[in-house]
Amino acid sequence: MIEITISEPVPSLNVTLSEHWAVKRKRKGVYERDILLALLEKYTLKERRAAMEKVPRAVRIHSKRARKLDIDNLFGGGKSLIDALRSCKLLVEDNEEWLLSLEYTQETGRPYSTTITIT
Repeated sequence: MIEITISEPVPSLNVTLSEHWAVKRKRKGVYERDILLALLEKYTLKERRAAMEKVPRAVRIHSKRARKLDIDNLFGGGKSLIDALRSCKLLVEDNEEWLLSLEYTQETGRPYSTTITIT
């Protein structure tokens, strides 16, 4: 099991729909950097290699934020995060064959963050 915490909440789908493509690309790059740094800081080489094996995975994304979103806005806003997990080789693909389950949860509170759990 891999658990990574990023210091910002997943944005709303309503926010990402109106964004310029360059802003979306920048967010994905920030996610990739944060994921890779967390892996290097928290896990040994053996654990990182195991996390990058080509096996189907279950992903849970927990967002801690100022106010709760509608579930569809939470799911849609997490697209760049899922794409970043693929870029970092933690997911092979984001289809039903390789992604066993995708669960989003949220709560209100500080500090704002997003925690990704991959099993």
